[in-house]
Amino acid sequence: MLFGPIDKFLIETSEVPAWYYISWDEENLAIILSVHREYSKVLERIGKDSPQIDYMFRRVDSFGKSIVDEFTELNLQDRNAWGFGQTLQRIDDYGDFVCFRIFLPSKKRLDQDNVWKQFYNISASLRACFSVLNYPKDLETPQKLNILQKQLAIFDLETKVGQYGGSITVLFSISFVRWLASRYQVQKEEKLYISEVGLAMRQAQAKMLSLTEPPPEDPKQNGMILWHSQFFSLNCFGDSAGLDPSDGYRYRAEGENRGIGLTTHNVDGPIQQLILLAGIAKLCDLCRFDSNY
Repeated sequence: MLFGPIDKFLIETSEVPAWYYISWDEENLAIILSVHREYSKVLERIGKDSPQIDYMFRRVDSFGKSIVDEFTELNLQDRNAWGFGQTLQRIDDYGDFVCFRIFLPSKKRLDQDNVWKQFYNISASLRACFSVLNYPKDLETPQKLNILQKQLAIFDLETKVGQYGGSITVLFSISFVRWLASRYQVQKEEKLYISEVGLAMRQAQAKMLSLTEPPPEDPKQNGMILWHSQFFSLNCFGDSAGLDPSDGYRYRAEGENRGIGLTTHNVDGPIQQLILLAGIAKLCDLCRFDSNY
């Protein structure tokens, strides 16, 4: 287990204590962002005048209007709602982690003049969070992190109107890949659909698109396919939209002892992006709550 200053890319080859993670709240149809309390103060650095926020206020729609609402800064002592449109709601801490719930909106229940803003608010807020959380070398006391809970993934998001406007880049850690290989045994030429991940994605899709029930199970439209023990993809509705291994990892050998990076294809909006994040969150939950992990 690695201690000392942490570089985010070390999770690809080393087991690193967790400093943040996302999880899926099935009861409330929400994504939860949890940040270790030793590192949570970096979120207070995201001020109204910071580059992450200025970048988003320069993102406009085809009418020249901002795609996000006003940004509220975080005050950890006040436990306030914060982010663009106050989309991050502080909830009870979970062990050593400070937690924020992000409710997924429903298109039918929103002001139709600003229907997309609620989705962009979430994407932009998470983008800002990840932009500071992905640099844990600023962590002053990494030895206080729980060595039993390992960093499973780190995320980068795009938030804009237009092609690839909902892009995601994910680096899954060596800790996650080892768990995946031990949990699911897939023979060559076989494919395995991870139903729990697919269900979370279909629940997220139903909520945001105001469907009366989740769409039918279809691995090509809403789920995760495991091709072998360390090679997988997540698909969502759209024109071959989803997350696939990025170029540097696409031809990895089975049993290769390192993490894996995934990037999106044809993910053009925040709804697709949030569906994929719900699936990743559920996948990480399966790992974190596995008694063999």
